[in-house]
Amino acid sequence: DADAVHIGIKSKLVPYFYHSPVDVTDSNQPDTVSDEIQEALQVYTEHVQERAEKLSYDVIYAHDWLSIGAALELKNKYHKPMVLHIHSLDYDRVGKKTNSWIYQLEKEGMEKADEVIAVSAYHARVMQKEYGINKDKISVIHLGIEATEPNDYQSPFQEDIVLFAGRLSHQKGIFDFIEIAAALLKEHDKLRFVVAGDGELSQEVVSRVNEKGLQQHFHFVGRLERPALHGLMQQCKVLVIPSVSEPFGLVAFEAALND
Repeated sequence: DADAVHIGIKSKLVPYFYHSPVDVTDSNQPDTVSDEIQEALQVYTEHVQERAEKLSYDVIYAHDWLSIGAALELKNKYHKPMVLHIHSLDYDRVGKKTNSWIYQLEKEGMEKADEVIAVSAYHARVMQKEYGINKDKISVIHLGIEATEPNDYQSPFQEDIVLFAGRLSHQKGIFDFIEIAAALLKEHDKLRFVVAGDGELSQEVVSRVNEKGLQQHFHFVGRLERPALHGLMQQCKVLVIPSVSEPFGLVAFEAALND
């Protein structure tokens, strides 16, 4: 029956930080962005520790790489049990196993946590195979969504809509979606490819579409709120999910709700 205490900490961190899949420790070139992220993470960790010292609690419940450092510091200092809930791993975001500092941080966090929560059986297997985590400490708790009343959207296109919905990143396979579009348009010219989402590859995605001469078949709508996205899903012919690695894939649930 305890009241929830909300603490706000300003930070430059972004949950979906991507780095080169090549281990930067093997390069002579400095990684300025990565250095800035690590500095911001250290500041964030210190602020969390300062705020947590004034609270009374029984369990440390942390999410993903951003909070692992603070959780480990608190666990070591106060000897409280730690639960680490993983929504996305460096392995997923980069699309392959790396030896990055984020990978090492995730591995240390899962090794030292008393319990690790994965969002799917697939993700639990990734933790075991790619991170060497003991399966006995991993529990799978699937994600879920609530039904949302979709916007009353009517497609302005005469063509059938083929939809991509997600972050514009290597993990989500956005460049594969463009290749799929190029292949389909060789046989079917009555298609409109709609991209709903934004991300660190936004400019590169637009450039790739233009390079392939597909701009007349593509429509970019940016990141949509759920009612608008669900309305669009009801109008599309097919949703394409070309992800390199997908911990769970909530967008598939959303598509199923709007079949």
